[in-house]
Amino acid sequence: LAAHQACGVLGDGAELGGRLSWALKPYWLNRGLLGLGLRVASEAMERLRNQPPSTASCTALLDVGQLCFFVGQYRHATEYLRQSLEQARMLQDRLRETAALQVLGVSWLGLGELTPARVCLLDALRYATQDQNEPFQAYLHNALGQLYRVSGEFDQAMQANRTAHALALGLGNQDLQAIALLNEAMIR
Repeated sequence: LAAHQACGVLGDGAELGGRLSWALKPYWLNRGLLGLGLRVASEAMERLRNQPPSTASCTALLDVGQLCFFVGQYRHATEYLRQSLEQARMLQDRLRETAALQVLGVSWLGLGELTPARVCLLDALRYATQDQNEPFQAYLHNALGQLYRVSGEFDQAMQANRTAHALALGLGNQDLQAIALLNEAMIR
């Protein structure tokens, strides 16, 4: 927190603060400190607001959007994630574009907006597949499984979920394996 505060007064602190916030996100998530993480990420993002679009500002918007999603603020999440997506496309940053689409899709799903959720998730999956990004593919198949389940498309839901589980096994990602098993139970 002291380093975060120092970023507010340093000449190059805006970008450093964004990088610090992004690096701390796993800590906020794993320790259940989502409110504190969202506050820090929001402050870091605000420091970048007056600067031209950059990788740093795009990432900061993504960071805040993800944390808004995790605390259930889906409407706010979509606002930040759409801005991140716009910047990623402007910067031609495919990784951040895919990440923004992924979280934007599940945020739309959280709002019950199934059509934009489907568009975002399928676009993100197409990019992750083209880029051979298996971790993203696994998370996206998982999200699509939930979308299909909510839509009543249970065969597609099971297929997407099994693909997510197989990818998680191949990656050795135990968290995603557990999520896939939980989601399979929900589908059943």
